[in-house]
Amino acid sequence: GLALEPRRGAEMDMVQLQNGCICCSAGDELFSALGELVSLSFIKKTSYDHVLVESSGVAEPRLIRDAFQDAAAMGLQVMDVVRLARMVTVVDASTFAEQLNSLQALRDRPDLMDSVEEGGKEAEPLPPELQEMLAGMGPGGETAPNPAENRAVVDLLVEQVETADVIVLNKLDCITSEETQLVRALVTELNGYA
Repeated sequence: GLALEPRRGAEMDMVQLQNGCICCSAGDELFSALGELVSLSFIKKTSYDHVLVESSGVAEPRLIRDAFQDAAAMGLQVMDVVRLARMVTVVDASTFAEQLNSLQALRDRPDLMDSVEEGGKEAEPLPPELQEMLAGMGPGGETAPNPAENRAVVDLLVEQVETADVIVLNKLDCITSEETQLVRALVTELNGYA
């Protein structure tokens, strides 16, 4: 979803993305939502300090950054008043080192794939017309597979840390000081600039 942080003392505005995907071709919805929020700010005659775009834990930040660069290069009008200031990655310190050693693909992690397929929310059934259109896209008439399913979890974690401008270590209270030092060293090795 998107949230705009208004100037002090004003209420927060929020737009929920219906598709839930901001880092693939369906990400056009992101820029429409940004345009909607910018229009809302003009209607309210107020400006916003920040727009926060929260993606799922399996979002591919390089694609998100590329989408903003492409939108600016194409001259999307919303980019006259919106810019990508920084990318923040929240690292689960309690599982990070273990996940970096994992060879699992996203398809082997239903807890993560639910976020890919449903934007982290319970999926609503597709309209019958859309179900018909999707039928036959894959072999044997089933829906074509999601290419993200074959991606290794470790590759996604590394990309998320490498691409971040800011890294937040979460759940440090769940690990020992030695484990904290290891996680900090791993994160610094992947991204010494964040």
